[in-house]
Amino acid sequence: MPRLGDTQNDEPTPAAPETPAAADNTVPSQHKTPKMKDYDSFGKKSGWNNHKRHPKDQQRDPDSTGRTDRERRAFRNETRREAKKEPRKDWQDRAQKSKQFSENRGKRKPESWQVQKAALKEKFAGGWNPPKKLSPDALDGIRHLHAKAPEQFTTAVLAEEFEMSPEAIRRILKSKWRPSEDEMENRRKRWENRHDRIWSRMAELGLRPSTDRTRTLSDFHVLYDDNNRERR
Repeated sequence: MPRLGDTQNDEPTPAAPETPAAADNTVPSQHKTPKMKDYDSFGKKSGWNNHKRHPKDQQRDPDSTGRTDRERRAFRNETRREAKKEPRKDWQDRAQKSKQFSENRGKRKPESWQVQKAALKEKFAGGWNPPKKLSPDALDGIRHLHAKAPEQFTTAVLAEEFEMSPEAIRRILKSKWRPSEDEMENRRKRWENRHDRIWSRMAELGLRPSTDRTRTLSDFHVLYDDNNRERR
């Protein structure tokens, strides 16, 4: 519009030339909301809708390169079975290392207790079985039974009955020495004292109660009696 105070120039000013309208195929501005066709990655319209969708319950064509859920499960089961059949390498390495360790351990010098244990095992193959002592009455009973019925009371039968070795029974039967009445009485007394001595030793260890009969046979009285003190 012409200014009111400008009296010299009364002619109207020419209008500005109109700019041509922009074409529809121009690049959208940053403020313009993008549309689906602007993201067509395949060079086609509506590229998002060209991908085929395969629901879980729909089976594909067997000629196609993809696998179905059933094929995937079968493949996983097959690989698991193969893994169980073939042992792992780390377990094989551990087994080899343990085997080498055991071999090297066997080559080491044995300890003193191991040597003693091997010697006792070689000496007593059937286990610890100390010699058993028989009373005079038991010795007479063995001779009497064998003399009365030798076919019935053989060496093997007597050894099993008295829990002795057959060699010990054979020596008892073979011996012809017979003690006299006085010697037999002394043997019986020694046998009774033997029982009391064993009882007194076990009483000192606290395994049996101490009695007046066995207290006099204790090792304390044998070592520290009045007679030994006078001798010293």
